[in-house]
Amino acid sequence: MSFLDVLKKYLRPGSYKFCYADTDSFMLALTEDTIGECVKSGLKTEWEEKIVPLWFVDKKNVATEKEPGLLKPEATIRSGWFIAPSPKCYIMVEKPPCELEAKICDPKNEDKILDLLAEEKATYVVKKKSSKGCKESVSLCPYEYLAAVFGANFDNKIEKDVPVFQMNRKRDRMQTYMMRRQVFNSVLKKRVVHEDKITTTPLVTSDGTFV
Repeated sequence: MSFLDVLKKYLRPGSYKFCYADTDSFMLALTEDTIGECVKSGLKTEWEEKIVPLWFVDKKNVATEKEPGLLKPEATIRSGWFIAPSPKCYIMVEKPPCELEAKICDPKNEDKILDLLAEEKATYVVKKKSSKGCKESVSLCPYEYLAAVFGANFDNKIEKDVPVFQMNRKRDRMQTYMMRRQVFNSVLKKRVVHEDKITTTPLVTSDGTFV
């Protein structure tokens, strides 16, 4: 979180947006191709000489990739979606806009989103994906993540057949079972989610104090 103070000091206002964070990573939306291009003109030299060596992995020194606290880009997109319904539950895809995603995001369709998923035909490239507790082998598409956010009831969403490895007591051996279950984490209800289902604000008491 200390790096947020660095961003506020060195990057041009409006050139970036802090979108997501978990234990050891975060996601930024930039108006330029690289974070260095967003640096204020009067601070570029200081950024390169002071901030980059202090905060970023040295591409010429492989050992720094394992150094705690140093940053490196994991995945990037120029056009597409980054959807994060809750911690450790997200997908980043490179794709052009399509009619299906517009339908899913339309409030008029929030009660029939699961039916809309049958229309999936658009192509996309998954750059990074996570759904904690759901194996990588289980297929999840970006439209299912959108459905988890823009549907009427998050608790009645995408279900998949998920392989579960556990002991068969009768045969006294481990077996793989297929279990039908919800594959997205519950929404993190520590912030107020607004009507656009994108904007969130902290919980506050009646006198404006943060909860």
